[in-house]
Amino acid sequence: MKPHEPVTRLRYNARPRWRHDDPVTRYPLFPAGAEHFKDWRGLSDGSLAAVLTQVARSLDGPLVVAAPGSGRAQQLADALSFYLAGNPVAGTPVAGDATGGTGGAPDLPVMLFPDWETLPYDLFSPHQDIVSDRIRVLNWLRGARAGVLVVPINTLMQRLAPPSHIGGNSFMLRVGEAFDMERTRSQLVDCGYRQRDNVYEHGEFAVRGAIMDVFPMGSTQPFRVELFDDDIESLRLFDPESQRSTGQVDEINLLPAAEYPLSAEGIRRFRTAFRDTFDVDPRHVPLYQDVSEGIAAPGLEYYLPLFFDGLATLFDYLPDNARALEMAGCEEAASHFWDEVGARYESRRHDIHRPVLPPARLFLRPDELDAAWKGLPGPASATATRRCRSGCRRHRRWPPTRAPATRWRRCTPSPTSTRTPASWWWPRPPAAGKPCWS
Repeated sequence: MKPHEPVTRLRYNARPRWRHDDPVTRYPLFPAGAEHFKDWRGLSDGSLAAVLTQVARSLDGPLVVAAPGSGRAQQLADALSFYLAGNPVAGTPVAGDATGGTGGAPDLPVMLFPDWETLPYDLFSPHQDIVSDRIRVLNWLRGARAGVLVVPINTLMQRLAPPSHIGGNSFMLRVGEAFDMERTRSQLVDCGYRQRDNVYEHGEFAVRGAIMDVFPMGSTQPFRVELFDDDIESLRLFDPESQRSTGQVDEINLLPAAEYPLSAEGIRRFRTAFRDTFDVDPRHVPLYQDVSEGIAAPGLEYYLPLFFDGLATLFDYLPDNARALEMAGCEEAASHFWDEVGARYESRRHDIHRPVLPPARLFLRPDELDAAWKGLPGPASATATRRCRSGCRRHRRWPPTRAPATRWRRCTPSPTSTRTPASWWWPRPPAAGKPCWS
């Protein structure tokens, strides 16, 4: 191995469907057997995107790629969008698509699960656009069949709300359906939306007479719900700056506006868990008082465990047929991030006016992350035609499995074979008296 040569590690048993005419998938790229990882060496970031494009197209499920940092993750996602869409413009989200659809229908969607872009235990929350992208990705994973998900390694270490939070706090609005203004307003507040006079950002809504404006999470434009009596007459897209309509849709999917619930049940669970966790007087904790009044306090994301009986990780959102790899430098980045979290915790743990949770309740430790990689599902079997070293063709199972000794025999070389007798054995020369199996 050359000094400073980048190593991309595939972290669990998986193998793309073998394609006879594809040099990228002609050889075993993914680990097989008892190994839980396999290294690719000598791939730069530019060539990695081209290789991953072919790998993603050969899989029957989503491909998860862990990057050592947010910058590298964004660069790889942009490169993959170019290769998979054929044109960078074709992969941009459709205006107003609350489900994260893409214009131009690229071969495979490329999703980036962004970092919060805040330091651990910061006193302010991530930008609403970032929260919108994260919730859009989590909703996409619930039904993802194929595509590429790029995620920074520190984001992969975060503990998340369980999948039931995304599904249980989402609802649809369709043209022609009955619409209860007060009930919908209350439902939006429970899902974390904020009522404003005018809508400008994700997670906001406004009510004016028989019209409701709402900016759903995961959408690029807000919607205007117009009523006729008690039914939805139209769902229009509009520009938040000019307030002019830009199009119409038949339905919209309203995702939760935060990664934590601010419903009455969510607030009750938070209050109970806060008093049981911290030995402080909650009357002197402004964050506790804000949540008790239904206010999303800045930095509330770092108290996520208090809203749920148990948290999940991104691994819990992945379908069974997902495949994964991590780029060079991820292990070092994960260790460095864990040390940074510990240092931030030690500097803030004695603040009685804003107590903080220990790192292990908010993030995966590096050893837990490694165990999560190993816990991912194994390879799906695939059938392929493989050329023997002697030049003959055999129909066989791939990856190759060792058969009983009675099934081993020597292959007959083809007339055009240039191999020497010593290389006629496939996959390797057997013991004396045991011919090659095909």
